[in-house]
Amino acid sequence: MAVDVSKQLERAKKFLEKNRVEDAIEAYLAVLDGSPQHLEASQALGDLYTRLEQPDRAAVYYGHLFDLLIDPKDETKALAIYNRFLRNTLAIQSPERITRYAFLLQKQNRGEEAIEQYTKAAEMFSEAGRGEDALFCWERAEIDPASIVVKAGGASAVPGDARLAWWIAGAHGNGVA
Repeated sequence: MAVDVSKQLERAKKFLEKNRVEDAIEAYLAVLDGSPQHLEASQALGDLYTRLEQPDRAAVYYGHLFDLLIDPKDETKALAIYNRFLRNTLAIQSPERITRYAFLLQKQNRGEEAIEQYTKAAEMFSEAGRGEDALFCWERAEIDPASIVVKAGGASAVPGDARLAWWIAGAHGNGVA
């Protein structure tokens, strides 16, 4: 059965007028079931879970909203959402999301912050054994290959990652093997 998105939005708003937050959440969740790309419902769910002092649940919907805002290139709003709700939350963000955030920072000439976020994402990718993705982040941040070796404590950030070891050792001429 198809969800009537506008009907569910009206229900959610009426529930909020009556301060029935849990019912409003259910209505907004129904909106997302019918229309997963719905910006208003994603924002409202993040706001409602914040209001209920459930930051981990709020982070899920603010993260979803951030991802939705990246696609239509509403970068200013995406940055605002990330900075306000996701950057300091206890919920761990995916390295892919952190990389997109770093890219937005870099586009706004906020280089030091971008490098910090690219480094964070690269370390997460590295820990997950995703050397190619880690390499991409380090290249975007223009990190000195020697610092990668120090951070990783070895010849490559991901043991057995031949391309990353090649990049560190040969491509940048530092002689590390």
